Amino acid sequence: MANPKKVLVADDEDPFLVSIRDFLEDEGFAVICVDNAQDLLANIRTVDALVVDARLPKEKNVIPQPEAFGGVETISKLLQDEVLSEAIPVIFISVLTQDDFLVSRGRDISIPKERYTWFQKLFELEYLASTIHNQLRLRTGG
Repeated sequence: MANPKKVLVADDEDPFLVSIRDFLEDEGFAVICVDNAQDLLANIRTVDALVVDARLPKEKNVIPQPEAFGGVETISKLLQDEVLSEAIPVIFISVLTQDDFLVSRGRDISIPKERYTWFQKLFELEYLASTIHNQLRLRTGG
C-alpha cells in the first residue's frame, strides 16, 4: 500500500497496545502508539483514525483513577475546540460497557453519539480493523 492510513492507538496497558498495533500493522495500517493524553494531542494532526482508551491517563507515568476518563475528556475538548476533523473516526476502548460508562458519568458525555464507536475490552481485533476501514470510507466518501 503506497500511503497507508495512519491510526493512533492510545492505551496505557502495554498488552493491549502491542496486540492492537501488531494486528493493525498486519492489516496495512501505519500505527502510532501513545500511552497518555499529552502524546495523543502531540500526534493528532498526523493521523487518519483514533483508537483511544476511555480512561487514558492525561500525563505520562500517571495511574488513572477509576472516575477519571482522560481519553474521553481529551477527545471532547478536541471536538469543542474544532481541532478534530469529522473525517477522523474515533473508537473508544474500555473495560466498561458504553452503558456503564454513561451511568458512571451521569450520562454527561459531551460527544455526539454518531461521532464515536465504543468497544468493550476484550474485543475481536478483526472487528476493530473492519470498523476502522468502514468508518474511514464513510467519513471520507471513498
